[in-house]
Amino acid sequence: MTVFNYSMLTLAREFRGYTQSELAQISNTDQSFISKIEKGIIKNPTEELLQKYADALNVPLSFFHQEGNKTLISDFFYRKRVTMPVKEKTKIEAEIDLYRLIYHKLLKSVQIPDPKLPVLKVSSNFTPQDAAIATREFYKIPKGPIKNFISILERNGVAIIFIEASTSKFDGMTVHTDSNYPIIFINKNLANDRKKFTIAHELAHQILHLPYRYN
Repeated sequence: MTVFNYSMLTLAREFRGYTQSELAQISNTDQSFISKIEKGIIKNPTEELLQKYADALNVPLSFFHQEGNKTLISDFFYRKRVTMPVKEKTKIEAEIDLYRLIYHKLLKSVQIPDPKLPVLKVSSNFTPQDAAIATREFYKIPKGPIKNFISILERNGVAIIFIEASTSKFDGMTVHTDSNYPIIFINKNLANDRKKFTIAHELAHQILHLPYRYN
């Protein structure tokens, strides 16, 4: 078994929607101890203690020993309403990060196309319309309504994953795996026209705001 990875405790806790105090209460442990573990101050908690956390969070003990880092979501972009409660926001971000880690591991056993995204030279007079036209040309999309938008992106190495968001105030988010594959997460409960708009919006983040990831 690999060494204990403290960031996985934070990820599991946030995925379940618990605060440190709530986890301490459920697992009958001390909140300050959880805080020190998640900060990396306590590097090797006992297996007995970790088993308590695993039982409380309903994850296997091995979850805390897997490789990977919890993503700093602020590095990426997503569409949400400003009124989204912090606790709901934290839970959704943890869910997305967990899917991101799973997808990264799946990429080790399956082959998908390398990411292909247009590289646009953005200037002060560069408009969203310019970006849309250049992107259509890059993907050879004819004028008019776009059919099979998701298929076009997936053929070019951009994964689209629909999640059951716990709140209607979340629309979508764009992130990357540790191996630099882009993923766009979408709230599956959105209306279809809203889904298409959000996918296009998140694609714009990939093209206009995160091009450094492909250099």
